[in-house]
Amino acid sequence: MGVAGAVVTALGVRLLLDQPAPANVPGFVLAFLLGVACLFAIGLLIAALAPSARSAQSIGPTLFFPLLFLAGAWLPRDQMPTGLARVGEYSPLGATVDTISAAWAGQNPAVSQLLVLAGTAVLGCLLATRLFRWE
Repeated sequence: MGVAGAVVTALGVRLLLDQPAPANVPGFVLAFLLGVACLFAIGLLIAALAPSARSAQSIGPTLFFPLLFLAGAWLPRDQMPTGLARVGEYSPLGATVDTISAAWAGQNPAVSQLLVLAGTAVLGCLLATRLFRWE
């Protein structure tokens, strides 16, 4: 679903908004895949820790909306206090947005942000595997 959504979004941006395609395709694919893996790992960790499906449905948005804020969805990070903006750069969604944006513009994604995404994906999956329990 994530790949299908990305393809539809990229085609829509290209065809409907007349914007150029990603200039750094390998960087874009890497940033996209790491971002998806990172967010899936967070979802798996929530599923592993939540005592029920109903509580997971509450925990997910409770975590997702602050991550959206840190990524600059409501307030651009250049208007945030410096410390908060710096945290946003290395939050899962902030790093995803930055690395995909850089690749789209033809630049190389920041290695430090890619490492944060990869580390979060690996750590989230390991913790989810370790903490998951059947009931």
